[in-house]
Amino acid sequence: MRTAVAPLLAAVAATLASTEITSLEGVSWVLVAGIDVEGIDEASVPSAIFDGGAVSGRGVCNSYASSYTVDGSALELEPVAWTGMTCSPPGDAVEDAFFEALERVRSWVVENNQLVLFDAGSDELLRFEPTPER
Repeated sequence: MRTAVAPLLAAVAATLASTEITSLEGVSWVLVAGIDVEGIDEASVPSAIFDGGAVSGRGVCNSYASSYTVDGSALELEPVAWTGMTCSPPGDAVEDAFFEALERVRSWVVENNQLVLFDAGSDELLRFEPTPER
């Protein structure tokens, strides 16, 4: 039985890996670029889930939430609310920069299965990848 399941699991994994993401919604995203702070580690990486007009996730120490509107590639986020836990360095700097960047977002695109968020001048602010399966 073990040998019959292995090829099936490999086929499913290959299908999932080749699935092209085209929407910012319904995907658990993890930040991969946009915050340039010394000392960022894997445990300090912000995340986001956009779903039905609400975005939520983790900064570094705090959970956050906001609402948003989408019109084509235009994306407008309301001010971000977070839980208010104290964060020690460098997490505090990462989280502050992340929340500030979210409030400057004005457009989005998914390219090569990465979510890219831009400011009003079309400069890249944040880049996310789908959260790896654990």
